[in-house]
Amino acid sequence: MKIPEHLAFSYLLAQFGVQAQYGPGGTLLMLAAGMLPDLDGVTLVGGWEYHMRHHRVLGHSLPMILAGPLALALIGTFAFGLEPLWPLWAWLQVALLGHLVTDLCFYRWPVQLLWPFSSRGWALGWVAWNDLVPTVVLYGATVNALAWPP
Repeated sequence: MKIPEHLAFSYLLAQFGVQAQYGPGGTLLMLAAGMLPDLDGVTLVGGWEYHMRHHRVLGHSLPMILAGPLALALIGTFAFGLEPLWPLWAWLQVALLGHLVTDLCFYRWPVQLLWPFSSRGWALGWVAWNDLVPTVVLYGATVNALAWPP
């Protein structure tokens, strides 16, 4: 998925409980958690070859899975007073894992989930790149959630 689709997916996940329990701050953290894996896009600064070697590795790997949602949950709890911590962490984990699952299932670009312990990548390729059906479904559901909040 591309960035707007990941944001829409994370926003929709937030509607299942985070928005009600943590308010807009929790929803923003869900959006951030859903985008954490794509922080490895900054590898473009190192050039195209460097980016192709490291994209879907650094941000889509075990260190990010373990540390990213926890860091965001701690920021949310201690900087913005969003409590309790552990349910917030669990929701942020769901947003990050949702990103990884969609990348793994939808496209043919391998995701190295177990890096640095393994460089094996997985890609199922169930959906072609730029297939508009998932995009239209996500955008339609997001517009619906924005127009008629739970």
